[in-house]
Amino acid sequence: MKRILLPLLATSLAFAAGYKIPEQSSDAVALSAANVAYSFGADAAYYNPANMAFLQKNKNFIAGGLTYIHLGEHTFMPDDQTKRGSVSKAGNFFVPNLHFVSQELLPNLRVGASLAVPSGMSMEWTDKFGASTAKRFKLEVVEFAPSVSYEVLPGLSAAVGVRALYAKAKVATYPNGGLTGGVQIDAQRDLTGDALNFGWNVALAYKPHFLPALSVGLTYRSLVNLEFEGDARISSKTTPNGSVVPKLAGFNGDYTGGVKTNLPMPANLNLGVAYEWRNFVFMLDYERTFWSKYKELKFSYDEAPSATNGLGIFSETTKREWKDTSTYRAGFAWNYDKKLRLMFGFAYDESAASDERVGLELPDTSSRIYSFGANYKFTPNLEGTFSYLYQDRLNRRFNSVKEVEFANVVGEMKSGDAQLVSLGVKYAF
Repeated sequence: MKRILLPLLATSLAFAAGYKIPEQSSDAVALSAANVAYSFGADAAYYNPANMAFLQKNKNFIAGGLTYIHLGEHTFMPDDQTKRGSVSKAGNFFVPNLHFVSQELLPNLRVGASLAVPSGMSMEWTDKFGASTAKRFKLEVVEFAPSVSYEVLPGLSAAVGVRALYAKAKVATYPNGGLTGGVQIDAQRDLTGDALNFGWNVALAYKPHFLPALSVGLTYRSLVNLEFEGDARISSKTTPNGSVVPKLAGFNGDYTGGVKTNLPMPANLNLGVAYEWRNFVFMLDYERTFWSKYKELKFSYDEAPSATNGLGIFSETTKREWKDTSTYRAGFAWNYDKKLRLMFGFAYDESAASDERVGLELPDTSSRIYSFGANYKFTPNLEGTFSYLYQDRLNRRFNSVKEVEFANVVGEMKSGDAQLVSLGVKYAF
C-alpha cells in the first residue's frame, strides 16, 4: 500500500506561519525572501518566473544551494500546576535548492525550472504530556516547478508554470491520560505515507520605460490539496476506575491498515516593488497566504471504529479554522564594487492559528526575521553566495481546550528560534 504522510500540520521546520518555507535560494535567505520584483539570477524561476525575461538574453543561468537549518527548543508551561512543563527536541536539517533559466529559445521566450522544498515540519515531544498529542510530526514537501516566460511588450513580461508537489511524512501520537469517569487510556498511533498532487502559478513583471530604475512583480501560486494515503498502526487500551466503570468500547484493541487524509498547501499572492539607485537596490514585498482553506484535520481509516480496533480516540475531526495571513518583507542590496554585493533583509510574519486552535504539533506563532549575506563574483560567469537568517519566533498563549483532559493545551509557549546558514553557487553559460 502506498505510504502516505498524514497531515500533521506543520511544525518547527516551517519558517513562516503554518508550515511554509519561503527561503528557497541563498539570495532569498539573505534578503528575507523579498526578491519577488527583482532577481540577481536563476532563482527568478521560482520567485517570479516573469523576471526570467530580463536576465541576459543570450545566456543560460543555473543556481544551486544548500541551507543548514537549526531549530531551537520550544518550552510549554501549562496553567495546570499538576502537570510538568514540556520541552521539544531541537532539530538540525539540510535543505537543497536548484534553479535554471534558459537563454531565449524564441524571440522574447524563455523557459525555467526550480527544485525546491517549499514546506516542511519536524516537531518532537518526548514527555508523556507532549507525546499525547504530538510525539512526532515530520513532513517533507519537494516541489518541481517548470515555467515559461514571454516578454509581451518591451518591459512587460508574463509567465505561467506548473507545480508538482511530492510529500511524505511520519506521525506519532501516544495518548496517555484521563478520558471520562476516571478511565485512563494508554495508546500509540504511528502513521506513514506520501502524496503527489499538482497546481499552477502565474506571474507578471514590469519595468516601465519612463522609469527604468523601477521594477514591479506580481505572482500567484495556486492551492494544492495534498491527498495522503498511507499505513497506520494503532494499539489502544483503557483502564477502568476500579470496578465501577467498564472499559470503553471502541477505545481498546489494535489496528493495522490504511489511512487517508488531506492537507492544503495554501495559495499565496505576492506583490513586490524594487528600485535601483546608484549602487543600491531597495526591495519591498507583501505576501498574502490563504490559510483559511485549512478548516479541519480528519483521518479516514479502512475500518470504522469498533469495539476491537481502538480507533475511537483517533477518529474525531479536529477543527483548525485558520485565518489568512500577511507577511511584510524588505530587502536591501549594495553592489560594493564589480565583484562584491552585500545584502540585508527583514520580515514580519503573522500567525495563522488562533489561541483556541493551536497545538503542540504545530506551535504556530508570529515572527520577526533578520538576515544578511554576501555574493562574490569569482569570474564573469561564476558567483558564490553566503547568507544567514535569524527568525525570532514570538512567545504566545495557547488556549486549546479538548473534551479529553490529557489533550488540553492551555498555557504559555516559549517558542524556539530558527537559524539558517546557506551556501550557493551561480553559473552562466
